Amino acid sequence: MKNIQILFFTILFIACSCSQKQEQIPEEKKYEKENLAFTLPIGWSVKQDSINNEVRYLELDKVGNYQIENTIGITIYRKPLSFDSTMNDQINKLKFYYQRVNFKVTEDKIKSKLAGFEVLVSSYVADDTKNAKVYGDIYIFEVQKNTVIVQAVDLKNKSDRSDFNKIFKGFIIK
Repeated sequence: MKNIQILFFTILFIACSCSQKQEQIPEEKKYEKENLAFTLPIGWSVKQDSINNEVRYLELDKVGNYQIENTIGITIYRKPLSFDSTMNDQINKLKFYYQRVNFKVTEDKIKSKLAGFEVLVSSYVADDTKNAKVYGDIYIFEVQKNTVIVQAVDLKNKSDRSDFNKIFKGFIIK
């Protein structure tokens, strides 16, 4: 009798194991819409993609531990703009937005690279209203006579930018 019970439970266990669906492994996705294409790394989603006249705005979020950990705002102007004055405008907007908390530009107008693009970058740190630090970078670069402004915001620190590089490595404006 004992052997029959063991055999029964073994068969039942094997049957249940075989019938369970295998967990799907999340993959990077290709985002393509209205002449724009890029790679969305695992965990990232497009929260907003809107076009207003000659300006396109996208907001990308990365969710982890049931909260937004990173946000990238991408503004695309369909014309070349002065990088220097555009960066000044962006910093002034942030100073206004963070006027009631500590806001500090930590690096100002540094020439650098982002996934192969020659960029002008400024970095900042600010206190969030929830008593947490916000770390951000503003990148400005040109793609096919379009000026692209990227504001990357982290709620932790900015040590790992591998996802940003994945997004902009395949960044195409047609």
